[in-house]
Amino acid sequence: MDFWEWCRGLLFGSPEEQRAAEEEERAERARLEAERKQQEVELQRKQEEERFAWQLQEISRCAEVVRHHPDAQIRIASVGQAIGHLDVMLKACPHRTDWQEWLRTFQDVYVEIMTASLEAELDSLRKRALAVKTKAAKISAANTALLVLQRAEEDLETAYPQEVIDRWRRAFSMFVHHTELEALLMKADKAEFKEEWKKALNAYLDVLYFLKRDDIPDEEQAEQIAYIEGKIAEMQEHVDAADSRSRRTKT
Repeated sequence: MDFWEWCRGLLFGSPEEQRAAEEEERAERARLEAERKQQEVELQRKQEEERFAWQLQEISRCAEVVRHHPDAQIRIASVGQAIGHLDVMLKACPHRTDWQEWLRTFQDVYVEIMTASLEAELDSLRKRALAVKTKAAKISAANTALLVLQRAEEDLETAYPQEVIDRWRRAFSMFVHHTELEALLMKADKAEFKEEWKKALNAYLDVLYFLKRDDIPDEEQAEQIAYIEGKIAEMQEHVDAADSRSRRTKT
């Protein structure tokens, strides 16, 4: 070790000690810089919240209404107001991740409330369809529900859950199918009861045509189709017997 290295070691320490001191100094500068940036962020957030103090109060009020008000339409309106305020705030401050999260929460709540309202409307139509007596009135109520579902599916802004729409559409479609089938079966059964064999035969043929042409796969209603085919064969036997008696009477 030469004289100058010896002097430097006395003044500044060994090379390892110097490197450790430099590392410590860099760490301290980084800590102070991080604190400065954090203070700037907090000051900016405070200024932003002061700037949008009224909107924040309104959002808080809307949240209380959404949580506690029993009227769905008022809750929907309050969610819409909160979303509107947050849209304005995020246009001015797009970096606010907390406000972005609030917006997503209100959007999710909006869909939940709208979906609950939709299902309440559909359930009311379901009860009406069950309560009315005539085939036409039953199918009219079900078709009204299907139109409601079509409008809901086309409402891209609300984005109703597709599984909810599919479930209700399937239920009302099956209700229409069952109502139409029941009316055809009743007509056939009535003709059979009156021993109007040709009319009964044609009525059961109409039932078979309906089952063969509907949207339900034949294998899923094979038992019902087999039963109707049996009734058709039975009615045909009655028709043939009646024709035979008629011919004997004429001779």
